[in-house]
This record gives sequence, C-alpha cells and structure tokens, in this order.
Amino acid sequence: PSLVGSEMCIRDSDYTVVADKTPVSLRASLDYVKPIVLLPSVANGLRHLFPLNGALDDRIAGGQVFAPWVKGAAAVYAAAGDGPLGSGTRALLSTDYTGTKVCTACDGGYSIPTASVTSTSAPFSFGFWFRSDATRSGMPVISNKDWGSGSNPGLAIGQYGSALRFNIGRGGARLGDKDLGFSANTWAYVVMTVDVPALKATYYVFDPALGLQSISVTLTSAFAAALNGLNKGFSLNEDGDGGYGPNFRNGAGSDTVAGRFDFAEFATWNRVLSAAEIESIARSRGSLTTLVP
Repeated sequence: PSLVGSEMCIRDSDYTVVADKTPVSLRASLDYVKPIVLLPSVANGLRHLFPLNGALDDRIAGGQVFAPWVKGAAAVYAAAGDGPLGSGTRALLSTDYTGTKVCTACDGGYSIPTASVTSTSAPFSFGFWFRSDATRSGMPVISNKDWGSGSNPGLAIGQYGSALRFNIGRGGARLGDKDLGFSANTWAYVVMTVDVPALKATYYVFDPALGLQSISVTLTSAFAAALNGLNKGFSLNEDGDGGYGPNFRNGAGSDTVAGRFDFAEFATWNRVLSAAEIESIARSRGSLTTLVP
C-alpha cells in the first residue's frame, strides 16, 4: 500500500507448534511502518520562511512580510487544524473571484520583494503547500510577471483545472509550459528549482494520490536574464504587478474565476533542492519551522 509520510515493510516469521506430537506450522506477519522524516539538509540555504499560520511575516528575515496588493486587504486564515502540517496548523485562504471582468471583492494577493525569491545569476528554489478545489482555470497561483501572456518576462505557476502549469517567459517567447497534476481539495507540495548557472529548471508537485511528479527544462541565457520578471514583487494568488485579479486581465469567457487557492509555509532557498529533500518535506509533513532556531 501507499502511505503518505511512511514506508510499509512486511516482516514474515514461520512458527511450528507441536501439540500431542502433531506439528502445526503457522506464519505470522508484522506490518512495520517506517516513518519518513524531514531531512536536516533542507535547512541548508533556507533564506526565507513564511509559515502563513495566522500571520504573513518571515521567520528568518526580520521585517520581511507578505504585503497585500490591495491596500487595506485583511488576510483570512483557515481554522486551526485545517492546515497541512498537523494538529493546530492553519493556512492562508484566498478570496473568491466574483464576476467575469472585474473583481471588486478580491483580496488581490500578497507579495514580497522579487529578490527574496528569484535571481538571474545564482541558483534558487521555492516551495509551498497548496490546496484548491480545482475549479479555477487560467489563473495565477504564484507569479512575478504580467500574467497577460505566458511569453512575458518572468516566471509563473498557474492553475488550469486539476493541473498546475509551470511557465517561464523572456519577452516575446515562452520556454514551453509544463503541466503537473494535483487532487482537488487536497494539500499538495509545489516546488520550482532553478540552477541558473547550469541553465536548468525543474518543476515538482507532490500529491498524496499521485506521488512526486517532476519535469526538467533547459533554459537559454535570454530566459535566465528574464527570471526576475517585472521586478515589482513575487506574488501569491496574483501576478507580478498585482493587477490581474482585481481587473481580470485576459477575461476570456472560458476562464473560470470562482473557486479558491489556499497556501501554507512558503519558503525560499539560495540553492537547488534535491528530489530526495523535496520528497522528505512532502511525505513527512514536517514543518520547516523546526529547522529554524
């Protein structure tokens, strides 16, 4: 069987019991569940950690905070225990988009400085827990670019039904979008790693039903030079200038704007995470806050 956060091992033993000089053989099976732990190496290069567990601040860099694009917008959080990381944890909830062209009630998403996440010269990774009802389509989950076109400079992850679409553009061209699946109403762990010097990006989604999915793409120097996008902010639930949701740019009739995006523990690293490290985060359901003094 497939168990999240553990590995199943079967241990069999044979026994022989003699009763009234008649031997009877029995086989006993013990199911041993080996726990999957959060690898200590995950702490290496961890630059920023936003637990999003009732607050928007960074556990590592003092004063760093996810700020709302819409002035005065108040963050809304899940009830205690509704987060991905065990008893009592919470999560940042997005606000439903209402209407087809203009969303006056949107929370507008939240952003941190672009340089806190991406680089055009050094390797980086970012990861976060994500949950959605899979009803939105063509909407930015995270982005530092103008979402109006996938060819615009920068990077983004968007939702298209039950798929997360990873995108990198350089202005006038896109690298080639890649889709990885997720299950509705289930916490998934999402990661993008970019080895800028090696011109390689790798996308990951861990879903409890689908396991760890990944795909790698090769960059060119032009795509690497565009990785900071608009350089106006790195956003959750929005694009790179905070104008997509409230104004619903694109506005195609086929796009779905209802539904929700939920986020927990957004983290950034100044190196490329390994697949083993990513799987340890996702399967262990261990909070990265345990790695931060």
